[in-house]
Amino acid sequence: GVQVCTETGQIFVNLDRDILHTFRETKWMIRLGGVPVPESAKTMLLQEDKFKRYLDHLVYLLREQHRISGKIRHNLQPLFRPALEDLHFKFHPGLSQLTWTSLNIDPYLQKIADALLKLEELVNKVNDIVDQRADKNLQAIAQTFLLSSKSLNPVSESTDPLNINTNNANSTEDGTTPRTPTVNKNSTTAASTSSSSSSAMDSLNNNDSDNEGDVPQYSIDEFASSQITAIKRKGAFLSSQSAEIESAINELLHHIQAYNSWVVEQCNSPVSDNEVSEVRSFYQNSILEAVKTSIKSSLYALLHRMTSNEPALFEIDVILSVPAITTTPTMADLHVVLMAVASELVKASSLVKVFSETTAPGMTISVSTSDMKRSDVSAPRESLYSQVANDDTILALIDDVTPSTFNRIYEAVQSFVAEFQRYNYLWTENMQTTFAAFLRTHPTLEHFQQQLDRYQGLERDITHIGSYEQIGAVSLCTASLKYSLKAEAGAWKAQYARHLQEQARDKLTSISDYLANTRKKLVIPVNDLDDLRAVMGVLLDIVQRETDIERQFVPVEDTLELLR
Repeated sequence: GVQVCTETGQIFVNLDRDILHTFRETKWMIRLGGVPVPESAKTMLLQEDKFKRYLDHLVYLLREQHRISGKIRHNLQPLFRPALEDLHFKFHPGLSQLTWTSLNIDPYLQKIADALLKLEELVNKVNDIVDQRADKNLQAIAQTFLLSSKSLNPVSESTDPLNINTNNANSTEDGTTPRTPTVNKNSTTAASTSSSSSSAMDSLNNNDSDNEGDVPQYSIDEFASSQITAIKRKGAFLSSQSAEIESAINELLHHIQAYNSWVVEQCNSPVSDNEVSEVRSFYQNSILEAVKTSIKSSLYALLHRMTSNEPALFEIDVILSVPAITTTPTMADLHVVLMAVASELVKASSLVKVFSETTAPGMTISVSTSDMKRSDVSAPRESLYSQVANDDTILALIDDVTPSTFNRIYEAVQSFVAEFQRYNYLWTENMQTTFAAFLRTHPTLEHFQQQLDRYQGLERDITHIGSYEQIGAVSLCTASLKYSLKAEAGAWKAQYARHLQEQARDKLTSISDYLANTRKKLVIPVNDLDDLRAVMGVLLDIVQRETDIERQFVPVEDTLELLR
């Protein structure tokens, strides 16, 4: 009935197609009449319907075998070897014992059909577990953005060079990606788990997307606190997803082990412990890669955000702290915060544990489903931290975020601060010494006016300095610096104005004293000619000095006008 191809090992139907032509020729010979028909041909013609039914059924079963075998994922094929060998064993009577005229062909075909039905049920159940509880959770881990998205946005897949594709690892034997099976009565657990995973992801996203549209500015301490809190919360999510994947793989192994134990008598090469370990290692490595992807995308987003032109994250004050202009908080403080956030991102992997060795038995050990779902939480389990922390790409990204990116921002901030060094003479030069040297030049009012105009112009320049300067994610606030610079310039201007005020006051006092003394001389009683002569002398002196007195008022008026 069937044969095995020696080259490919595939089973095919062993039927001479000329028999079908014989059926057709026999029918025509009978219809024509008068043509002798061999009795053997007539006997075969009586069994035509049975032969065709057997042929169609056997072809269908072989196609089903190929279809179902093609649904088995490539990395799980070693675990299905006993099941496939059992199926091959079911075909074995057709290779050596049965012929097309045998009486027990129907039970033979039914036995194969039953085996195919059970195998497909197992394959569908396993694929359902992998699709809904392993692959979706792996995707959820890889797509988890560990930072707080209130201030940082994840980089899209189209622009993220770190995006990885794990579909090839999960491809089936024929190289195609397995289709997500329709959820049936056997997939209730997987579907509910997938739903809970999606709900958890939505909850994480909702917690981070409050006040969406607003880009808050943080103090560096607030930024560090909010990001570390988000990383720890989402790190716990990664841990829960990893635990669910481990539970799914353990349940998957349990189902396959239960099936293999049912067909163990026909299996010549049972599944070894190493093959089971390889499957567990595959998904353990998939979790590792997904965690790395999550951390890499978060680091990449942080790197992108620190150098982008989006609204600033941090507001840092530029202040005058004599004798230097500096920032508060300092750039060193910002560097510490960036290092802390980058370090915390890597530490998130410490919450994801490797698969428990206590739930990694060989396929010959009988373990209940409930036992497979439980992990030995009392025993210490190694985390993924050491593998993540030593990843070259992650180390390179941390280097880009902390020394490289920070140094670029630091240099830009220092360059901006250096622009204000042109005002450093305001606090580095001794005001009294400089002013004394100015007075020794016997300055005129015009010289004073030049100095006052100089410092008034300086104050205007300082006023026109922008209140904010954005460098990457840092917004430099110059309000405090502008206030201090204007105060320093005002102090210098006040020094010159105060001297002019003192000069004007002295001159006015001298004129006032002269007028007061003159008034006293004019109001004395006139009793004789000597008194009259004295009063007339005072009046004559006033007349003579009138022009001089008016001339003394001119510089005072000019000084007051200048000071105004």
